[in-house]
Amino acid sequence: IAPFDTAAIFVLDTDALELAPIATEGNAQAVVQQMRIPLAERLTGWVAAYRCAVWNSDAALDIDSAFRPSELTLASSIPLIHNDTVIAVLTAYGRRGQDVSMAQRRTLENLAPSVSAALSEALGRGPQGIDGRRSEIQDAAISALEAALSHSEEGSASTITLTRLRIIASDRVLSAASSTPVVQ
Repeated sequence: IAPFDTAAIFVLDTDALELAPIATEGNAQAVVQQMRIPLAERLTGWVAAYRCAVWNSDAALDIDSAFRPSELTLASSIPLIHNDTVIAVLTAYGRRGQDVSMAQRRTLENLAPSVSAALSEALGRGPQGIDGRRSEIQDAAISALEAALSHSEEGSASTITLTRLRIIASDRVLSAASSTPVVQ
């Protein structure tokens, strides 16, 4: 869809009121998978709270300059909403020249409902909440990230190599029970 350098799917930890990545891919994944973003703060947290996509913004709004690779200058973030609930946020970071075009934006916006529905189903399965160590959660995150990043109207794959996809298996369970809306 777009030649992003690094992308992540963030979900809300309702206990801590912060977003944590459950799937990351790209050159800066080691930095991104360690991130915790407070709800309504930074770029990804703002997108989750206000349910509004932001395109071609400053990567420094999410990634602290002390940890951000200097080549990552752009960030685009889109909320993944299903049944009027924010399920997750897809954020992609890029270099100069990797701006999201209007055509790419439309494609991502058209894919978002399908990705949101798939994630919603997977994340709502267990009454214990979201546990990144569970295989069905890992599979859903991989499928969602793959769908969002590899689909294209021309059929060509994204520049991100999905074989390097890693799921963050945090020590704590992200608590978003199937009956509890993540962000309303």
